Amino acid sequence: MMILTIIWYRESYGPVVLERKAARLRKSTGNPDLRSIHDKGKLDPKLFLSALARPLKLLFGSPIVFLVALFAATTYGYLYLMFTTITSIFEEKYGFSHGIAGLAYLGFGIGSMLGLVVTGAVANRIATNHIQRGCFTPESRLLPMMVGCWFMPVGLFWYGWSAQAGTHWIVPILGTGVFAVGLMTVYVCQHLSG
Repeated sequence: MMILTIIWYRESYGPVVLERKAARLRKSTGNPDLRSIHDKGKLDPKLFLSALARPLKLLFGSPIVFLVALFAATTYGYLYLMFTTITSIFEEKYGFSHGIAGLAYLGFGIGSMLGLVVTGAVANRIATNHIQRGCFTPESRLLPMMVGCWFMPVGLFWYGWSAQAGTHWIVPILGTGVFAVGLMTVYVCQHLSG
């Protein structure tokens, strides 16, 4: 389906459409002076450096952008930490084979689906109530994150402690599920409000 979408995709962004039309007109008329209104000519080095500096100014000049970026970076770090340790823990500690060790990700997958569905439903219900009262802001969708973010440290502790203690193999898998619920809550709320 994705390939069919790419094949039949038509550009709709105004500046790109105008630039392509200007290129066709230059070719058909032979007039090299025909330009789109959005064409600035050659790229100015100052403009280029300004465009490169803008994200850094936003990151370090706005405390809320910095804190949200730091929080997102930390959660991504925990996610990759979890992904890199699951296979080795279940192969070495629990004696799973290479094929069976992949099933240890089921807890993470089920937790992700659960977190996605519940967070989406709760965030939409909160947004609907705020819209009806006339006090909706994009930050209204962040409320589930205040509860869901605590599932991440609980799930990490659960996963790490149970794997270190050598408990039954299902206990760390349940910990990965709890972690995934919190992770999806954080990601969904950040993307819905952003």
